[in-house]
Amino acid sequence: MSSNGPHDLAAERAILGACLLDPNVVDALADRLTPGDFFQPIHAQLWDTITRQRRAGEPIDPVSLAAHLAECGDLVRIGGAAFLHTLMSSVPTAANATHYARIVIDHARRRQVIRLGMELTQTAIMGDDTTSVVAKGRIILADAPESVWPALMPLSGHRTTRAFPIDALPGWLADMVTTVAAFTQTPADLAATVALAALSTAAGGRTIFQVRPGWTEPANLFLVCVLPPGSRKSAVFAAMIRPLLEVEKTLIERAEPLK
Repeated sequence: MSSNGPHDLAAERAILGACLLDPNVVDALADRLTPGDFFQPIHAQLWDTITRQRRAGEPIDPVSLAAHLAECGDLVRIGGAAFLHTLMSSVPTAANATHYARIVIDHARRRQVIRLGMELTQTAIMGDDTTSVVAKGRIILADAPESVWPALMPLSGHRTTRAFPIDALPGWLADMVTTVAAFTQTPADLAATVALAALSTAAGGRTIFQVRPGWTEPANLFLVCVLPPGSRKSAVFAAMIRPLLEVEKTLIERAEPLK
């Protein structure tokens, strides 16, 4: 938040980037999101241009949009073609565009309420007629969208989950997972999940995946194993990470003479 009111520039950029990734996002948001909802004037102009282009049946992508803005003389002012590519590459998926839009719209309504409060205060101080300001406030509050909570996800045991695909693991690892699970009398899912975490640790910093040009991710997994107390989780963890600890110990011993 700033002195000009609440805003979220990251959410605004995410909406624009999502539109460049998937033009169908424009159709989904055009009826509820207006240029005036954007805090950053450049973002507002881009949204207005994108919606106009979409209604005209023109393609929505960084190259086409940059060409249109260049013809209008606005390309340099919005940051050039590089800015459009930055918007698109900063959003991993267009699936969350509706969520970003709710954030931007909520901040826009809050800024309206702040401005309304300032007008009411000024009107009261100056002794002017408050009728028009109050009427405006009623319109703003009446148009404010109600908070919609997503459907709750039940945490009961009535849902049936699929068995962990042990056969998808390399043979040697599948044998280790099966043996540890049988020896500790624990679900094979636990040993398999910890095995994947151990492999991720071993590969960390050594393997990089390129999702698309300009977007790379390390080969890391973030996993959580949840079982009631007394389920022998510690025994499974100890067995599955023992090879890592042994390699770590060996490397430390080898490095000792170099100190």
